[in-house]
Amino acid sequence: MKKIILFIIILLICGCNEKKEYLVSFDSAGGSIVLDVLVSEEDFVPEPPEPEKDEYVFAGWYQDDELYDFSVPVTSNVSLKAHWLKELNCNLTCDIGYRIDNQYSKDCTCIKSDVPVATEILLDKESIFLEVGKKEKITATIIPSDVPFIDIKWSSSNSNIASVDNGVVTGISHGTATIKATFGEAVSSINVVVIKPDLVSYYLKEFELLLNKALKELNNNSGFGSISKNNNNIDIVILDKISVTLNSPFICNNYIKEYLSKIDKNTRLEYAIILSDKTSIEGSNKEIGMGNLIKTLSELIKHFKGNNNKIKLKISISLNKEKVTRDYNITIKSSK
Repeated sequence: MKKIILFIIILLICGCNEKKEYLVSFDSAGGSIVLDVLVSEEDFVPEPPEPEKDEYVFAGWYQDDELYDFSVPVTSNVSLKAHWLKELNCNLTCDIGYRIDNQYSKDCTCIKSDVPVATEILLDKESIFLEVGKKEKITATIIPSDVPFIDIKWSSSNSNIASVDNGVVTGISHGTATIKATFGEAVSSINVVVIKPDLVSYYLKEFELLLNKALKELNNNSGFGSISKNNNNIDIVILDKISVTLNSPFICNNYIKEYLSKIDKNTRLEYAIILSDKTSIEGSNKEIGMGNLIKTLSELIKHFKGNNNKIKLKISISLNKEKVTRDYNITIKSSK
């Protein structure tokens, strides 16, 4: 009887110590077959021999969009997929101190007469306002689009203010830095302003950014002859009052929606359009809509029928006990 009990205890102990096993699958994406393996929990995936594929060079095993780290213990099933680079015969131009026999090095540029060479890099942002500790992704597009491989080098003029990793910018400390994207001879850059986590001030900067974008689009469009902005002074020339009345609300409404989507729902944005006769049109982000914009623009057109061509726009943004304001002096003239 004692022997039976001892045997049962041994079985229980062995059963408790048995590790789970997880399946690690390899998708060679058209390359030579790599067999799947079972790996015990907390063990490491054995890195298999590199697969082969005609006219391609193996570029590593990826899990989703990240290069897989074979030094990380396994805690669940893993699906890996091979990445490939088109094989090229190149004359290489490389940064000093780097290998020149690797056409796929981040520090080398492949130049071949019958292969398109990058002439321009387009970035999806003109500038970034970023809080300390926050991240924002910059997307780069290579011109021409048929460049055979894309390996963009990113750099920051001051990594103590803003760092960048594969296009993802992180705010480190208050200040301004320039983020640069380089691919061969093509270079593009943007300014990054990193601010302290003061949301109200941040929202005011975002408003200023959206205002500049809106004025840029309205300039020479929709009945406007020209628009110039110098700090808080805005000068507008109207060519056609009817076009302004019809088109401006739609353009402005799009930018207002874009701005309101960025701010906290508890933030209150108040505005007052103060006319030269001391009357004013007031409202807030809780009531802004197309109807309000059309009504406001109609009132302004009436105001400008005479010689009253100056108005003041007062913006106030508040959240909890914090509040900031900004005044804009606007002069509107008719070219006729």
